[in-house]
Amino acid sequence: MLYCDADGELKVLPDDGFPTEKDLQTFVEQHLDTLLQLRFIATEFVVNEHNRIDTLAYDDESNAFVVIEDKNVRNSSLVDQGFAYLSAILDRKEKLVLKFNLVTGESRTEKDFEWSQSRIVFISPEFTERQISATSFGDMPFELYELRKYGNTYSWRNLTKKIRDKTPRPVASKCTKIADDPLSEIKVYSEDDIIDESNPAFSQYIQLREKVSEFPDVSISVLKSGIKFKINGKRFGEIDVTGVTKTKFDVLVANGDQIKDPTGLLIDISNRKWGNLKHRIVMNPNTDVDAVVHLLKQSYDVSRKSQRWCWHECRSTNEKRYHRHSDW
Repeated sequence: MLYCDADGELKVLPDDGFPTEKDLQTFVEQHLDTLLQLRFIATEFVVNEHNRIDTLAYDDESNAFVVIEDKNVRNSSLVDQGFAYLSAILDRKEKLVLKFNLVTGESRTEKDFEWSQSRIVFISPEFTERQISATSFGDMPFELYELRKYGNTYSWRNLTKKIRDKTPRPVASKCTKIADDPLSEIKVYSEDDIIDESNPAFSQYIQLREKVSEFPDVSISVLKSGIKFKINGKRFGEIDVTGVTKTKFDVLVANGDQIKDPTGLLIDISNRKWGNLKHRIVMNPNTDVDAVVHLLKQSYDVSRKSQRWCWHECRSTNEKRYHRHSDW
């Protein structure tokens, strides 16, 4: 439940929701870059005679396609549906590539994409604990996002939870064509794939991750290219996989030209193509973690200030939450 301050009196913001699933889908597609930092490719995309996906998107960061499914009401078959879509797109890669080229004007081929990074995103005003649990296995490329509408204010939460244990994940019951399992071609990366305990600087990474994870609204995601530190989808730091050696790792930092570096840790790499990550820090077993966290916190603050926010009190959980303010 969300409240607004009306002349000193707290008033409930009515949860009026989206009238139809199509309205939810249209809203998501219109603001795909803001919500998920994805490129829109197609709506109601027909993969084959049995599968029509709500939205086909492309992730520049992972160089992979993303299937987005919008659910205006609770749906109990997320796992089977997710497996079915993965099976379909991996079986009809040429169709996705053709659509991508038509939309972007590029001339790519199948080998130009990272198919192992394909994933499914489900968006709904509400998910059950069972749905969250069923999609939480570490090797399942499914993400859940809760989107609620309160007049012209929107609440957006990532409900994805990933666990890493030996419990076997569920196997699709309705999928065929990609061997026995549509995930046989999918690779969901974990921190261990980027940096592991054999690295002498591993303890530095653990300390760094724990301190960064305490920043409000921060998210830490792992892709083939590295470990990303983000504030509401905007990257402010990264452990780049190409900068990890047997003895150290690199931290790429955004907004380096706007932060103070009293210890001189930042190394200018603006001549390389890293987007807004124009500085790096070399982390070895002797690096002062607190000094690095100080720099990342400044980068985080710059990234956060560039976004518009409004504050609402969440009375039901007794927490203060920030929600992206709608100027849409």
